[in-house]
Amino acid sequence: MILMIGVGYGCVQKIDKVVVPTDTAIVEAPPLRQWDTVRKEFWTAMLFTQLSNMPRVRDRFQPKHLHLMVRCAIKEYERIMEIDYFEKTFGKVNGTLSPQDAQLAYNITYQCSEKQAKLQRDEILKLQSEGLLLKDTI
Repeated sequence: MILMIGVGYGCVQKIDKVVVPTDTAIVEAPPLRQWDTVRKEFWTAMLFTQLSNMPRVRDRFQPKHLHLMVRCAIKEYERIMEIDYFEKTFGKVNGTLSPQDAQLAYNITYQCSEKQAKLQRDEILKLQSEGLLLKDTI
């Protein structure tokens, strides 16, 4: 019995009460990385040009939706890395990427392309369901 009390007493630790703030203070998120606007537009144009020169991509996306997909990808790159690192890693002239960077580029591009393809499909279906107006015909 005494052994049980000793073990129970030895295992109990004093824990300080956690103080939870009662005010409605706003928790600030870490600031987003902001790329220089000119450099960001440059890389948006470069990625758009590279992708628009691929026949399979041209077949899949209308120019408007390809541009929106590229903007999504650049926004994701901006969210996860600094512009200098992006230019050193993905802006190489010879185009060789490490397997990890190639996988990252694939994942970002795939995610944005799937999202934009769905928006494009929805837009096309909406236009088809509305039909042509008389004023839009020849």
